[in-house]
Amino acid sequence: MSPDPTAAPRPALVALRDTDPTADVSASTASILTETFDVVVVDLPAVDAVGDDRATSVVRAVRASGAARWLLAAHGSGGAVASEVAAMTMSGEAGLFGFAGLVLVGSASAGDRLDVPTLLVDDAVIDHADGLAEAVTSFWRDHAGHGPAASRDFADVIASTHTSPQTRAILARRALADDPGYQPQVLTTTQLDTLRLVADLVVPQRAPSPDAAIDLAARIDADQAAGASDGWRNAALPPDAEAYRRGLDALADLRLLDTADRKARVAAIVAGEFEPADGELTAEQMQLWFEDARVDLVRGWLAHPATMERIGFDGFANGGPGGALFQGFDLLGADRREQWEPTMEAVR
Repeated sequence: MSPDPTAAPRPALVALRDTDPTADVSASTASILTETFDVVVVDLPAVDAVGDDRATSVVRAVRASGAARWLLAAHGSGGAVASEVAAMTMSGEAGLFGFAGLVLVGSASAGDRLDVPTLLVDDAVIDHADGLAEAVTSFWRDHAGHGPAASRDFADVIASTHTSPQTRAILARRALADDPGYQPQVLTTTQLDTLRLVADLVVPQRAPSPDAAIDLAARIDADQAAGASDGWRNAALPPDAEAYRRGLDALADLRLLDTADRKARVAAIVAGEFEPADGELTAEQMQLWFEDARVDLVRGWLAHPATMERIGFDGFANGGPGGALFQGFDLLGADRREQWEPTMEAVR
């Protein structure tokens, strides 16, 4: 039987130790941080050392650690190496998976440029083990560790040559934690809160805690801001962003209803029987918009790699970028599994 897919794997903190003895993030904090993380200390080779370059040495160490979800931590000049490894990982080229964020002490941030969860710690904190450990632990608890995570078995397949770099990059981006302080770009704050209520009704994620769920509403708002969509809309509806705003305004009172009444409202919309009081959309338009919204919500949930594992799907792992590197599948029968495939038990 496979592990509980809702149980998050223990995270790792990959701490880069430079040749400069003052640039040691791990020595004074490891014993404290081991309560939350598996601490992996990587001694960076000298800049002019023969052999693997500094980033490659970190990639090898992360791969050898077997971590399914991990943070990169560095101090001073090691921050440039950590940022390079993060960029390589997010591009899919490093052959790694499970990167969750950067911890940079006394370093210029590349996190903003990479758009990944990033904790910047002042140089003065390095002398206070308790303060640094608490900052890192809080960063994990309050941001980088949010959302579901794939098991080590599943993460290993994504990191392997059975998954193309392009696909690995897409899955790496989807696996990052949602920003708990996300500010809507297309919707208002009230509309975003209403969409979160709708998301809970349409896709009950059954997460063990609220911070272990995917913030589907925030992801839809971000997609709308970026102009990302499924490429079509019903001619009876206004443009997608406007349809979302009108539909969610019509559901603003959901927060005042109990669970049974919320479900009844959803059923009425699906049946085309809910006529918004403000008249911005007709009952038919609400029905059509809600159909699109349900598709967006379910698609956002299914697109997450942890969900793919949860439903027993690994069809993305069809090999390299193409040509001679394409591997594909040999065993195509029902309930037949390739030797390299992850062990998955679909949750129903």
